[in-house]
Amino acid sequence: MDRGEIDLNQTLTQLDISDKEGLTDIERSATVRQLLQSRSGVYHPAAYETPDAKAQRPARGSHAPGEFWYYNNWDFNALGTIFERRTGKSVFDALKTELADPLQFQDFRYPKDTESVFERSTEHPAYVMHLSARDLARVGLLMARDGMWQDRRIVSAAWVTESTTSYSAPPNGRSGYGYLWWVPLSGFPFWKRAPNQLFLAIGDGGQFMMVDRKRDLVVVHRVDNSKAWFRRNRVSTEQFAELAARILAAATDTAAPSSP
Repeated sequence: MDRGEIDLNQTLTQLDISDKEGLTDIERSATVRQLLQSRSGVYHPAAYETPDAKAQRPARGSHAPGEFWYYNNWDFNALGTIFERRTGKSVFDALKTELADPLQFQDFRYPKDTESVFERSTEHPAYVMHLSARDLARVGLLMARDGMWQDRRIVSAAWVTESTTSYSAPPNGRSGYGYLWWVPLSGFPFWKRAPNQLFLAIGDGGQFMMVDRKRDLVVVHRVDNSKAWFRRNRVSTEQFAELAARILAAATDTAAPSSP
């Protein structure tokens, strides 16, 4: 968006985005911004959906674009297609050249740590990436410092603020939702903070990255990705919230940034 390659107000129709067996005219009126907010109203089958997500997915046509929040793999996957068409670069190539290289990732192995997951029901694959705790922490530190890495601007400060603003209050009330970022609300003991101060990335089974911009603090929590471990030892959002509250209680109110 900063480079003018993607316009958040363009619709799926304008971008020529559809899917197997087609989308309705109303579905294709969804904008890129609504996909980022997970509010597209497109409830087409999506790659990499969990069984729970499939069971909870609303019926096609039940909500107009922008009307309803639903954590929607279709939105996320379609964003990948839009990114690749508009930039001429694959999601994973961009991950390497625009994040991993300038942020000096230590553990990322390209292309081994990336995987496009295709399913017969949809044209849009899921983009799966495996990152270590310290490489994820670098992404968090980039966001904590308004898009700067050392003396180089990677992302605009305006994008950091816009993307970490909550535009939805999901039904559980624990977190708001920005552009693919979770924003703490009443479910977190530490939720009363200044706007855009705290935000999180949350993954299945206990993967968390929390950013506190005021304190220049990043907390990454990773779990064993093996299926056997996942079946027995899932870490809940509530458990991480308790851990994060203790960390923040022990931290100073402000921290002077140092060079990453």
